[in-house]
Amino acid sequence: MPNAHDIPWKRISVEAAAIVASILLAFAIDAWWDERLERIEETEILLGLKSEFSWYRDELTDGIAYNENSRLMTAALMAAIRRGSWDSETLEIDMALAAVSDAKTHDFGGGILDALISAGQLEIISDYELRLKLASWRQVFNEIRDDEERNRTHSQDRVIPYMLRWQIPHSRAFDLCCDWMTWPVPSRSLADDPDAVSRLLADPEFDALLDFKYIDIVHTALEYDAGIQTMTEILDAIDDSLSD
Repeated sequence: MPNAHDIPWKRISVEAAAIVASILLAFAIDAWWDERLERIEETEILLGLKSEFSWYRDELTDGIAYNENSRLMTAALMAAIRRGSWDSETLEIDMALAAVSDAKTHDFGGGILDALISAGQLEIISDYELRLKLASWRQVFNEIRDDEERNRTHSQDRVIPYMLRWQIPHSRAFDLCCDWMTWPVPSRSLADDPDAVSRLLADPEFDALLDFKYIDIVHTALEYDAGIQTMTEILDAIDDSLSD
């Protein structure tokens, strides 16, 4: 049996330390590599979210312009009711009537953000404040969607049936504004029938329809502003994360 004094404790200690160090180094390399892969994945996700929310913001910017046009058209009709006549030389009454008959909606969902939340992977985004903004985006959009749906329901269930009941033509408006189509027959304008214009502007029901339409448009504008602000904050936070 070897004597304890003959055992090379120093060499064994060095070799053991080397083994432990190599194991720790391997763990460190694995952890570094995993972290690197996560950061690569995070960067790809952030770039995808930036593209997604940039598109959302462009779409909502168009929606704001559309909503403001509807507000101006509705206001023009409300003013005409107070005057008892349509006096505009630059705007045809048909364009205003088409604007109050229509309503725009958006669907900001089903993209990268929804996939992240559904998969429970939102934590891959290292910026805590950005994660909070992304997690709360659905609530902001739901407020927008609720207003848009109320506006669309008012147009579909109240305004359009009213137009049909009184046989108010819309072909002139589509003939004027839609370059993607050609009206198949000569279009008709409500202005061609002065008695119909007078009846419309004197009808208390039409007046009330415009009141509710205007309220919906103005309230939707507030939600649009909140949506644009949230989108801008998200995009700024994404840019900050990408620049780190």
